[in-house]
Amino acid sequence: MMEKILQYINGNMDKALHISSGYILATIFPIAPAYGLAIALIAGKAKEMYDVKHQDKHTYDKWDMFATWLGGLVGFIVLVIK
Repeated sequence: MMEKILQYINGNMDKALHISSGYILATIFPIAPAYGLAIALIAGKAKEMYDVKHQDKHTYDKWDMFATWLGGLVGFIVLVIK
């Protein structure tokens, strides 16, 4: 039971880190909000492509990619609304 709880917490923490990473990537490049969003989208896809090629050390999860994209989208929206 405890192992399942720890896996759940770890899985949610992983998604939170992906969302945070996407947000940071989208907002750290103030040249234009669209560039930051593009970087977050590319980074999310690239990370999961890397995970597929290195399955001995990494686990592919398409939801990680979507979480990174979500963070990038939120960052983009924050910059545009400013």
